[in-house]
Amino acid sequence: MVNFALQILDVAIVLIIAALGLRTRPVDVLLMVRNPKIGGRALVSMFVFMPAITLLMTWSLPLEPAIRAALLALSVAPLCPILSKAVTQPKTEGDFMLALQVFSAVASIVAVPLMLALVEHIFSFSTRYPIGDIFWVISKQIGIPLVIGLALSRFLGEKRERIAFWMDRIGNIILLVGMILILSFVLPNVWGMMVNGRLLSVIAFTGFVLLGSYLFGGTDKGIRDNLIMAGAQRHPGIAYVIATVAVPTEENAIIAVIVLFILFGTLATLPYTLNLRKKTATKSNNVRSK
Repeated sequence: MVNFALQILDVAIVLIIAALGLRTRPVDVLLMVRNPKIGGRALVSMFVFMPAITLLMTWSLPLEPAIRAALLALSVAPLCPILSKAVTQPKTEGDFMLALQVFSAVASIVAVPLMLALVEHIFSFSTRYPIGDIFWVISKQIGIPLVIGLALSRFLGEKRERIAFWMDRIGNIILLVGMILILSFVLPNVWGMMVNGRLLSVIAFTGFVLLGSYLFGGTDKGIRDNLIMAGAQRHPGIAYVIATVAVPTEENAIIAVIVLFILFGTLATLPYTLNLRKKTATKSNNVRSK
């Protein structure tokens, strides 16, 4: 039943990303190429700072193998747009969040084997790294739906916005159903983490994610806001595949950690998002009053 719930989650994410592709322009995808400093800071935050901090945390704390594997997998998983992007827009031509989505998928293919190599050396265990499996999951859940959305957007014209709206709405509904199902299956594991104090490791990990996103966001408030939002949106399906490579017998515990990270990330960024929207609404009202 857990696998069925994960498949529901996959369908939801594919619909959301396909909708994102429908709304996308070529200039959005090329944003990182035109602004290498911005892209570099974002990727360093996601794939250098976070993996390094997570390796240090999991090495120094007496964590269970499943928790350790899930946190390490989340630190190198690509971005997944399951939350709303920040309201504040960067001072760049193109969609920063979408560009980060594409580049994080590519960076993850490089970061995952490096992380596993370091983990094998630090924690003294060996595993077969299925690069083909990881590449297929990233392609299936991010690359293919994004390309299909981009391709269809050229032929749908003005209809694309309406179609994208409903795809995104349906995807989020399915996502909510999948998350509820997964929570019902792994609730005993979540409760066990709370009782044993392991919950603190997930809270600490979430805090480091947001801290790194803020520090590397730079002076452009739009970039910083979007990067903070992106920090809490690591792809759960890909993180699950990576973690179960290392600890294949602890699937429920791994899912529990991933779900808790999504939950804490959502809760941690919710006040921030609401504050941004409030400021934006205030500015809009001031402009109208003038």
